[in-house]
Amino acid sequence: MKPSPSRLFAVRHGETEWNTLGRFQGLADTSLSPRGHIQVIACAEQLQPLLLQGGVKGATSVYSSPLRRARQSASMLCDRLGFDDQQTRVDKRLSEMSFGKWEGLTTLEVKARYPEERRARKIDRWNFAPSGGESPDSVAQRMAAFLADLPSSGTAVIVAHSGNIRALFHLLGGMPRDEALRTEVPHDAVFIWDGARFCLSK
Repeated sequence: MKPSPSRLFAVRHGETEWNTLGRFQGLADTSLSPRGHIQVIACAEQLQPLLLQGGVKGATSVYSSPLRRARQSASMLCDRLGFDDQQTRVDKRLSEMSFGKWEGLTTLEVKARYPEERRARKIDRWNFAPSGGESPDSVAQRMAAFLADLPSSGTAVIVAHSGNIRALFHLLGGMPRDEALRTEVPHDAVFIWDGARFCLSK
């Protein structure tokens, strides 16, 4: 699969307190922590020269997950980059993977409460869905539909979550599913699609 825009950048939202505590967030509508704000500023500083390359800044579209931590991040990026935040395109398909009953729990708490689910996840993480939640495969299907709807020209900046960006690694870069799930997605870095793979900006 090839991306529609001529250039594509993916940014994970800034850190939240739940990230710091190691809690599964999923669809929980958490806000950025003070450190998260600093990380978004770092992403904006990395994006600025990248967007100016080729002089196509005016042709840039920003897409965001509807969850608060992503919307806050997208708004801060727009402010720093001189974009109109009102033109940010919020898309439900960019929402984080739902963790169902796991949301709000730490890994240790999940192990204690849902030991059978934890074992099932280790066997086939790509297709596993927690009780009331969804699987990485479901997220990948959402992301494939999102990519298919992107315009055929210009630059896209996607502000989303680790699950969505890992799906892009697999869908666009052809990264094996298990490798994509293991790949770290920092809060303070920009992923650049070069037509063949994703490169890290820092």
